[in-house]
Amino acid sequence: MTDLIPIKTRLYTEDDNLPDFVAGYTQNIARPGDIIAIAQKLASISERRIVFAPGMKVSRLARFISRFVDPKSSQHSPEGMQAAFNEAGYVRVTLAAAVGGLTKLFGRSGDFYRIAGEKVAIIDDAGDGTGTIPPYNKYVILAPEDPDGISEAIKMKTGVDAAVMDCSYVASTTLGVSAGLDRNQVADLLKTNPFGNFDEMTPIVVIKNP
Repeated sequence: MTDLIPIKTRLYTEDDNLPDFVAGYTQNIARPGDIIAIAQKLASISERRIVFAPGMKVSRLARFISRFVDPKSSQHSPEGMQAAFNEAGYVRVTLAAAVGGLTKLFGRSGDFYRIAGEKVAIIDDAGDGTGTIPPYNKYVILAPEDPDGISEAIKMKTGVDAAVMDCSYVASTTLGVSAGLDRNQVADLLKTNPFGNFDEMTPIVVIKNP
């Protein structure tokens, strides 16, 4: 039977070494044959893929379009929309917003992210700060650039397969895995979102007997 073990940690910062950080918290728990899953935010912070929201230069277009986005979306904030422009380009994101707004009138949802792409879908904006621990509640957190490489580095350090995950209570997405892991299987195993989305501070989950 598969067991999911969320691991509570201290705050991870840009000054930490991610493989060392993960190894320190999993050394007495994870064994070869298990899977160490880490939350996307750890990977993004480790790559310094974060932007201080109050310091962002936000365009008028980002401020305008963000007003029409679902309040639950990271692109509802001007900073989140600007980050989408910076990641995927003005043309692609503006097209995604136009098409997504049009098809939503006919009851179809999700076209904005299907067109804008995964890097935009993964963005976490500063928002109201309820879903991120300070000081990162003031940052826009972007998608990690090399989640597969991060997973391999963790496996090399720990001897255990690893994955980088973007999980919510709506969906579970595998961003990166160490060689040989089935991305879809890992996503399915974590569909209950054992990481949590608020202040649980459990950004590491060990999957036993996957």
